[in-house]
Amino acid sequence: MKEMRGHCTESKKFYSGKGNISGAVYTNDEKHWGFIGDVIKQSLTANPLHMDEFMWITQMEAEVIRWTLNLYNGDKDTCGVLTSGGTESILLACLAYKVQGQKEKGITKPNMVMSETAHVSFDKAGFYFGIEMRKVPMGKDTFKADYDAIKRQIDSNTIAIVASCPDYPFGNFDPIEKLGELA
Repeated sequence: MKEMRGHCTESKKFYSGKGNISGAVYTNDEKHWGFIGDVIKQSLTANPLHMDEFMWITQMEAEVIRWTLNLYNGDKDTCGVLTSGGTESILLACLAYKVQGQKEKGITKPNMVMSETAHVSFDKAGFYFGIEMRKVPMGKDTFKADYDAIKRQIDSNTIAIVASCPDYPFGNFDPIEKLGELA
């Protein structure tokens, strides 16, 4: 805990507070990090793979997933998984798209089509899982995903189209509705 608090103190040295920052540290409020540390301590040694030993963490996971499914109108056939963060979530989604493409369409050379502004975790997924990543340049005037360029890159081996809302580098919203209809 002392190290975490020290990290926040150190962050103050590098951030003057005269603007906005984005990244892994969204606050340097020591009270907040103290609370986070206390919560983490409660589950630090829990391993959800051992459901019989850590039933409480399995119950927590089930509740969080159900709350999320309810929030997004999931039915009895929908499911979810709890991950450690954004990168792992993106990796698992890409793996699921690859497996689905193999099982349902016999795709053996999968690709994903996306704007160059997509989060770097998609590149990691492509590398890890053997998925070709087809990146298209963003619109020069809009800094958003170029709908027409994405449409041209799609073929019978495309397992997913990636759009951001907002994108990571600029905070712009890609044409989600149009790309969703295309998908």
